[in-house]
Amino acid sequence: AALIMLIRQLSLEWGPDGIRCNTVSPGPTYTPMTKAGYDDAERRAQRESMIPLQKLGMAEDVANAILFLLGNEAGHISGIDILVDGAMSNNLMPATGGGTGQKASR
Repeated sequence: AALIMLIRQLSLEWGPDGIRCNTVSPGPTYTPMTKAGYDDAERRAQRESMIPLQKLGMAEDVANAILFLLGNEAGHISGIDILVDGAMSNNLMPATGGGTGQKASR
């Protein structure tokens, strides 16, 4: 939270100099560091069931968000935090015991 607020403030202070400041916040992500934990099928399935997109993020997902922010397409974006978490941060009910974290039936 402190880093996000710092980036917001820096975007205000450095914006007049043409410097953009943003953050990227990844959720559960499969990387060489997390491989040991997520290669266990049961643990991975349990974790993925808590993510609305029902899958772990990949390092490339986070890298693509960063590349977007670096590109000309994001030239007017500053002071924001991009969540790369499969909508997990929007889904508080399972974490508080109020929901199952499973896909809704259609």
